Amino acid sequence: MKAELATMDVKIKNQVRGFSALLWLLGITLASGGLIEVAGLGVASQTSEWNGGQYPAGNAIDGISGTFSHTNTTTPDNFWEVQLDQEYEVARVEVEMRGDCCGGRMSGTILRGFDEEGDSVFWQSLVDPGVGGITVVEVPVGVKMKRVRVGFEDGGKNPGQSTSMIHFAEVRVFAQEVGLARVETFSASEREVASGEAVTLMWSLEGVDEVRLYPGGQVVASSGSVVVNPAESVIYEI
Repeated sequence: MKAELATMDVKIKNQVRGFSALLWLLGITLASGGLIEVAGLGVASQTSEWNGGQYPAGNAIDGISGTFSHTNTTTPDNFWEVQLDQEYEVARVEVEMRGDCCGGRMSGTILRGFDEEGDSVFWQSLVDPGVGGITVVEVPVGVKMKRVRVGFEDGGKNPGQSTSMIHFAEVRVFAQEVGLARVETFSASEREVASGEAVTLMWSLEGVDEVRLYPGGQVVASSGSVVVNPAESVIYEI
């Protein structure tokens, strides 16, 4: 879920891999039609875990199709869901199936949206399009959601099986754009440094008061600078 706003390579001397500073505005991805992807801004959870948490719920909103979430096989009405950071007018939900196996398992699951009061405001039964396939669900205009859930209801099972496991590669929630910020400047003071040497990152954005700096998630002003001392290759994100 990266908005490709600005990139900066600062190489560490005597290291093959480069150091890059990537400006990433709150994980927001632009989409066509004035939409933004907002699942990546939320917190994912699921009703149970496979093998003690080997495939956590967050894998389905990490922007990487090669990872996936996975519940256990036995919990009744297993589901996966994402709590969005705020209520959005949702226009579209895309559910991407895991790409390594198990096509058809997610048929019969229910996609359901809840508003900030916890009331169900939208639902649709899904058909699994097969390994690596993507199911696209268009949501009627004006439907606002705070939480999006996909899973079995009323004792549903995986087709032809006695199990009720849930697994997804990615779940993307697209909402109407609301005041997306714009990058004015982004730069680094040096383009090649020794390990541990100081580098100053500088940025300026319009349309937002605060952003987060990663690693660490520090809240910083929309315009400012910070000195970093990379010991090895790392990706800095705002």
